[in-house]
Amino acid sequence: MPDDNSKDAQQLADFCTALIKKVEAQSAAPALAFQAGLAQFALFEKEPLVTQWATTQFNEIVYQTTASRIHLVYSELPDHSAIALLNDLWFSEVENLFEQAGLNGFYHPDRQHLEFYDPTQKVGLRILPRHADCPIWESSAPLANFVGWANAASGGNMLHAATLGTATKGALICGKGGSGKSLLTLAGVTIGLDSAGDDYVILKGAPEERYTAWQCSNTAKQSPQGLGLLGDAGEQFKDGPLNWQQKYVFQLPRKARDLPVSIDMIIVPRIADCPKIHAAQRAGVFRQLTESTIQQLAGRRRPLLTFCASLVRALPVFELEMGPDILANAHFLREFLERQDWA
Repeated sequence: MPDDNSKDAQQLADFCTALIKKVEAQSAAPALAFQAGLAQFALFEKEPLVTQWATTQFNEIVYQTTASRIHLVYSELPDHSAIALLNDLWFSEVENLFEQAGLNGFYHPDRQHLEFYDPTQKVGLRILPRHADCPIWESSAPLANFVGWANAASGGNMLHAATLGTATKGALICGKGGSGKSLLTLAGVTIGLDSAGDDYVILKGAPEERYTAWQCSNTAKQSPQGLGLLGDAGEQFKDGPLNWQQKYVFQLPRKARDLPVSIDMIIVPRIADCPKIHAAQRAGVFRQLTESTIQQLAGRRRPLLTFCASLVRALPVFELEMGPDILANAHFLREFLERQDWA
């Protein structure tokens, strides 16, 4: 590492350490503790807002001292040379500098939004000027960066993908927004398949081991139009107000998400005329999986690319052409999962 980068990284590390020390000295007991994927974390928020949203998204647990500690603070950022340094960097450069400092981090200069996580100490901090400055998506997908970082410290990888599975076999479903993965997942759940999530999942495994997915959120999201395609089965999910994306946010049936899902293949859905499935190009699947994840989640770019490359090389990859009958697509996928000749 060049000397200038070493100095900058050390300056950032010292700044973050001092911030954490100050915040932890002022903290009372945590508001609540949660399980998300493989990670447990306690939230410290003096004026609970994100904590309220977290109660709908994550399973509450009894606080353990081994859990990660996430502090949410609403105040102006301190006037410090480390902040001036971050102001001069692009987003990817900010992530790289945090990585060189031994941290995971994100900084948005226009919003004065700073958040970082120390995987060694298992402690994180977010600073925003006010409650009103929380990102617009926070109410329906709270603490996404921290969930990803804390799970990475526990050996998991947070991916922007969905899952469906039977009792013995399962698929990781990846694709850009609008590709149909969330609706396919919801259709699969309504016909009795298991799921570890329709948007984000925690994946762990290696080529010589079995890959397994865990849920990192209890909820799913779908538009009124998408639920309409499910017919009567979609009516049960039309409850409450629409979120910022004009989608319903609802709890997945507990039976569908109680257990982790075995991942034995990767599926890329595509809107077509009728359900068909065929082998896909690994390079294209890798690009679909990594591009959408990197766009959605901050930090850990290199470890993520390494993990996804091994994953895509290790598992069979398929493109699923989907017809207009979404429930028929889900039945088709279930039958494919139950076959023994695809491996």
